[in-house]
Amino acid sequence: MAQQSVHETVGNPTTNIFVNAYTGWSNNGNVTYSGNAEVQNQQPCTVSTSSAGGNVFLTNTVGTFFEMSFSVNSLETSYMGVDFSMRNYNAATPNELVVEYKLNGSPTYQLLNYQPYIGNFFTSGAWDVMTAHLQNGLPIGTNDIKIRFRQTSATQQFRIDDIYISFAILLPINLTSFSSTKNSSNTTLNWTANSSHAFNRFILEKSNDGINFSAIHTQTAKGIGTNMYSYTDASFVANSKAFYRLQMKDVSGTISYSKILVVNSDKKKSDFIASLYPSPATNSTTIALNATLNGAASIEIFDAEGRKVATQTALVAQGLNSILIDVSMLKSGTYVLKATTKQQAQTMNLVVVR
Repeated sequence: MAQQSVHETVGNPTTNIFVNAYTGWSNNGNVTYSGNAEVQNQQPCTVSTSSAGGNVFLTNTVGTFFEMSFSVNSLETSYMGVDFSMRNYNAATPNELVVEYKLNGSPTYQLLNYQPYIGNFFTSGAWDVMTAHLQNGLPIGTNDIKIRFRQTSATQQFRIDDIYISFAILLPINLTSFSSTKNSSNTTLNWTANSSHAFNRFILEKSNDGINFSAIHTQTAKGIGTNMYSYTDASFVANSKAFYRLQMKDVSGTISYSKILVVNSDKKKSDFIASLYPSPATNSTTIALNATLNGAASIEIFDAEGRKVATQTALVAQGLNSILIDVSMLKSGTYVLKATTKQQAQTMNLVVVR
């Protein structure tokens, strides 16, 4: 599964202004705003999830509304959640402020019922955090979404702020296992994957240095659903070391990579860095260290000019250890990662993409 989100923040308007004319929105998605509600910087929200700035005011005129429109890319199926801060929620008359949605340009809206988070205590006039969920998910092929907040009360007024819309997305290809078995003359690569399309492809790549990979086998998915795959590399040389990874390419052209497998036929040796996954990395990567003794490990990252750009330490036990490394602060490029203990040291290239 993967996640996408859209997060609205009103900002800090200096005067009352209608939604259609306000330009101070801040969000992490391609969002447009419309409606006849007002953006104001009065009675700000002070709950922990709020930016405590401006908010959208819906006066007690039936039909006043605020709408967010946005697109979500490559949804196969999705759970959708809508969370927001709300002022003047009344548990005795819930959903007076109606939350609605429509998909892919549909002419009609559908109701999205919301409720307070468990643990909230409601007092008239207070801000609280609300949540709504589309339990059955979005239909396959959904791209364009509209979320609308609409006033139905002629007496009560409402304010809303900090709307967070999240999606849990089923990826076209989900790799559940990737392993190898070897003997003196060859090595066999085995993997299990769930595919949503029969024309998705697996490209098995090999490298002698763990950096430069080339394709040695291409396999089309056996069908929709979970299947097992294997390929025997007869070119594997006895008393050598090889690196393998899977490139997974779906029908839309989206590419992802598996972890890197290290196959070493010399049983007297074992790599200190057993694997680095994912590679390339975006926000984080996980290094597997095969430690000979209990102790402390230092992880250092150097840029192409040899400057140290990140460092962290971790306690390791004898055997295989997994350590999560944050690379979100690094720019796209190739780096050298160095792992060190008192007994062992090894370097490996780390590629970061944005």
